[in-house]
Amino acid sequence: MASNHGLAVLDGFRDLLKSGEFSDIAIICGERRFAVHKVVIFSLSILKASQSFATNTIDLSHHDLHLVARMIEYFYSGTYDDPTDEDTSIGSRLILHAEMFALADKYDVPGLGEKAIQYFQSILPNAHLAEYVPCIRTIYGSTLYSSARFREIIVNHVVEQGYMGEENEKLLKAAFIENPRFGWDCYTQLQSNTQDASGGSRRTELALFDTIWK
Repeated sequence: MASNHGLAVLDGFRDLLKSGEFSDIAIICGERRFAVHKVVIFSLSILKASQSFATNTIDLSHHDLHLVARMIEYFYSGTYDDPTDEDTSIGSRLILHAEMFALADKYDVPGLGEKAIQYFQSILPNAHLAEYVPCIRTIYGSTLYSSARFREIIVNHVVEQGYMGEENEKLLKAAFIENPRFGWDCYTQLQSNTQDASGGSRRTELALFDTIWK
């Protein structure tokens, strides 16, 4: 019964977003205007701090519309759209979820951040290094402490998948130069793994890392 009630509440929220009924504030993103409800968005985020009392709006035009729309979708449904059509590449999906995490981080929406991580982790095993390196700029551009978990996910994947080999030297060097903290995190993770059963290969990777860093 409780679960049925929860589903009914979410259905009601989605209907309110779709109809705009009882809306008492608007979120603006470029030419798009979303009729939303303070009790919903203020209870799930710190967007209240961005409110313009003069116009009773929140202007998020400095963010991409497709990200703002998905954040609002999350407020009213507990999830957001992960494009899985054939025209959307794995790399594009990874970047989308990294950007959604950064948006959640900025406006303190923990549940949205968790959803972004879930989507990202579900895609990552099927991605090649070149497909998720572009996400590093987004992930390491988030300065809040909570972003550390997302950083750990991508660093562990780089290290555990053996991407520190010579064949990826050029790609990794560019990533390390642009994001020195990412390079340092990979280095320290490799150091912590040198006593594993694969310790010999790990030491080789550390030596290669020194070459890349130079």
